Amino acid sequence: MALYWTSDFRSIPYWERGAPFRMIFQWWFERFGCTIVHGAALGLKEGGVLLAGKGGSGKSTTALSSLQSELLYAADDYCLISPEEKLCVTSLYTSAKIHWETLKALPHLLGQCRKTDEEKALFYLYPSWKEKCITSFPLRAILIPKVTGNEKTEIILCSAADALIALAPSTVFQLSGAGRVAFQAMAHLARSLPCYHLHLGRVFSEVPKKIIQFLRGQC
Repeated sequence: MALYWTSDFRSIPYWERGAPFRMIFQWWFERFGCTIVHGAALGLKEGGVLLAGKGGSGKSTTALSSLQSELLYAADDYCLISPEEKLCVTSLYTSAKIHWETLKALPHLLGQCRKTDEEKALFYLYPSWKEKCITSFPLRAILIPKVTGNEKTEIILCSAADALIALAPSTVFQLSGAGRVAFQAMAHLARSLPCYHLHLGRVFSEVPKKIIQFLRGQC
């Protein structure tokens, strides 16, 4: 049994409202060999990618830009990785957070979130975007996004060590229940999947197109 208690729900910060109970979930799912990681996830029904990186690397922008593409949305910040023979990602939350300034580059989301004094805009994609949300899909690769300022979006092969460095520190920091077992799971994940740098171009609408091409073996 687990209990979450607060004296006043209004004191719960926006990041906790968007992803509640994650410590409890981490402890619980670890019993079944699953682990929660700090990363975004998007793809197609037949398979998708995990976006790994520290805050500000472009995970949320990439995930939210996918809503107007063929890609399906599984996670913005936290998702569950299952230890099946074919590694799968499972959605935990249909929420998303993004800086207010970055929101200007995503016109399809403007007007869907009330302006507040909080650092980021918080969205709940269900039910408004329910047709774009997916529960689970097989993982095909790990992508490490980086805002480059270049014209074109590029996907460049990198090492498993690069992926683990992008994934593990922020996961351990943000999920205090993530210890040695979670780190071993992330190391296994990085070794088991091809890993790439995702150099984000200036035109956000081109990013989902590049990921779709990648998933279909066209780039």
